[in-house]
Amino acid sequence: HTHQQYGNNSLLAIASYNAGPGNVAKWLQTIPTKDPDEFVEVIPFDETKNYVRQVFGNYWNYLRLYNPEISRLVRQYSAKHPQLPQQ
Repeated sequence: HTHQQYGNNSLLAIASYNAGPGNVAKWLQTIPTKDPDEFVEVIPFDETKNYVRQVFGNYWNYLRLYNPEISRLVRQYSAKHPQLPQQ
């Protein structure tokens, strides 16, 4: 229901599931939603912020593991941008 309520915006639906639709409605009045990462970082409830991060982190990990196209893109990106050594 919330996914449809927010025009198929999964970020808002997930935040609403955790914090409640009333809170998300308040946030939408003051927090810009053009950049999803910025929106998540300014969610005023730590529990909801962490919940949204975990859900999307798991989502992308599943895509990376089980979607061949995404897996190929991740490998391609990783080859072009090797990680810096750990300190």
